[in-house]
Amino acid sequence: MGVKDYTNLIEMWQEFRPKIKKIGTIATLLSSAQARQTSSFNNGGWKITRNLKTTRANLTLLVDLADIQSKITNRSAAEAFMEVATHPKYNHKSMRKSLTLYNKKFWQNYSTKPEFLMMFADIYNHNRNKKNHLHFATPKDIEAVANARMRRAA
Repeated sequence: MGVKDYTNLIEMWQEFRPKIKKIGTIATLLSSAQARQTSSFNNGGWKITRNLKTTRANLTLLVDLADIQSKITNRSAAEAFMEVATHPKYNHKSMRKSLTLYNKKFWQNYSTKPEFLMMFADIYNHNRNKKNHLHFATPKDIEAVANARMRRAA
């Protein structure tokens, strides 16, 4: 099982490497938070916990958007996008159009997944009827972002 996981990781990284430079980003997207445990990764204990087919499909969508905004491939943004892409009502064509139109208006170089989730919602929902808005961040995420922004402002 362990060697197969690393083999799958390397294959996927080679497939997406032109746009996603860091293997750690792919590892995180394949295994959730587990990839952040560097010692586990280095000692051969890392495991793929997400579905390979779904992850590959979502990475393809992510790379498609990287043509518009290259910073979407940083680890936190990529993690947030993977969550956005799995929303049952997510429409990639709409996201691509919104990101193309509002990239400069909304894109921020955030550092946390909750901040990126809120930003993706702002981009996706801009100029949409409120009843058609999608929400990607949880109330806990929103609270964490608000607290971080207050600390920065102080």
